[in-house]
Amino acid sequence: MPLWLPGTQQVILMRFLSAIILMFATSSSLAGWTLDPSRSELSFVATKDAHVADNHYFLDFSASVNDKGKAELIIKTASVETNIDMRDKRLRSILFNVDEFPEARVTLMVRTGLVKQRPAGTMKAADVSGMLDLVGVQQLITGRVTIYHLADGSMVVDSADTVLVDTEDFGLLPAINQLREMAGLNSISVKVPVSFRLVFTRDQE
Repeated sequence: MPLWLPGTQQVILMRFLSAIILMFATSSSLAGWTLDPSRSELSFVATKDAHVADNHYFLDFSASVNDKGKAELIIKTASVETNIDMRDKRLRSILFNVDEFPEARVTLMVRTGLVKQRPAGTMKAADVSGMLDLVGVQQLITGRVTIYHLADGSMVVDSADTVLVDTEDFGLLPAINQLREMAGLNSISVKVPVSFRLVFTRDQE
């Protein structure tokens, strides 16, 4: 026997059902993302004596993007890896001062449309800007990223162009000069190109 309700009650019922459907659709679309560190990479280039470039890495970092588009990258600066033990120790103690500042942090807001779950192969490019907190100093940094989605549901954020960090903006020129003198170099560039490949997995809803 068909269900029959007066007009007003039908409207109320339809609104209630629509609200339930919208609630589930919204909760699904607003799930956040968490970094998969085993598939991610964060590196920077140190240029010395004008023409010699060395690639360095951070081995311990985490990141997340929440359902409001707030993204955060946390770097354990003691995890810097240059493949030379003495250089690692000098960077940790002189440049990053890890005892006092064990972490560097980048925070930014991204449009939620950029980080929605999308079909595999979907790719977008975007200009982003965020706040870098390094050795207790905060400075705005900008860059361009490419965001694409993989068949396993993960999302990849690549640096389309290197992000240029000016160490002088963070009061690190004395540390750079000290490192240069200790290494017997003529120069070390104060502008440091940073590259990254960050792979995120979808949070459980």
